[in-house]
Amino acid sequence: MADAVIAVWNAKNTFNTWRPITAIANAGIYDNTGASPDTLWRPLLATPAHQEFPSGHSGASSAATSVLAAFFGSQRNFSVSSDGIPGVAVTTRNYASFSDAVAEVGFARIAAGFHFRFACDAAMQMGDQIAGNALSTQMLPLRGDDQDDDGGDD
Repeated sequence: MADAVIAVWNAKNTFNTWRPITAIANAGIYDNTGASPDTLWRPLLATPAHQEFPSGHSGASSAATSVLAAFFGSQRNFSVSSDGIPGVAVTTRNYASFSDAVAEVGFARIAAGFHFRFACDAAMQMGDQIAGNALSTQMLPLRGDDQDDDGGDD
């Protein structure tokens, strides 16, 4: 997850893209798409004050779920609970797979009005690739395949 966060922030600072609130309000002004600006559109939640691309939550979540899927298996049922807002009942989300959970993370960022789909999709791909690298280079078994269960060298 730390590697994914570093990669996401490097990319955010490299690409420096607008959030939907800025892009929608200025549609067609700074480009030749012919789109009409909508200055009244507002995201569902307050927009973070940093670049849009790629989605940090999607990248870090993808890295985490890719590693979890490699360890527990990709089709693992699990639940996540959140206290949410004080005074509101605990919310529990159930998932049939790690990929279902990370897809929901990306969709939530789009639905909130924070990101465009391409930013979430690219970040999920980044996180998956970063996890693959970590799994193949850093998260190796404690012992090699040439050793039997008793830990001896046969």
